[in-house]
Amino acid sequence: MGDFAIIVIDALHGPQLGTDQVGEYATSYNIPKMIVINGCDKENVNFDQVLADVQAHYGENVFPMTIPIDPGNGFQRLLDVLRSEEIDYKTDGSGKYTETEAEGEWKDRVKLYTLNIAMQRKSTW
Repeated sequence: MGDFAIIVIDALHGPQLGTDQVGEYATSYNIPKMIVINGCDKENVNFDQVLADVQAHYGENVFPMTIPIDPGNGFQRLLDVLRSEEIDYKTDGSGKYTETEAEGEWKDRVKLYTLNIAMQRKSTW
């Protein structure tokens, strides 16, 4: 059981009117919010743009816990930002996956996200 609201945002369309209504309702009752960007396996998804839209809409405190490495058709890989690991799901429907340490561009993105959130936290203390 959790005492928070999950706000689901479509990866193709970003925040919508209903998104605002759920967020305002949760805020009015002082309920913490978690945003889930759904549909990262759809064609023409630009996760970075949706994340930027969500951050512009809700503020810079929006922090991605996971990032799709290969959004769109064939989506099967995630970057776990909190653990700095790449997760690669099997495509056979078994739900099995492998985890490897983030490298290169993905490791750099983890550093960027964690640095940004640390700087925001420091400025609010």
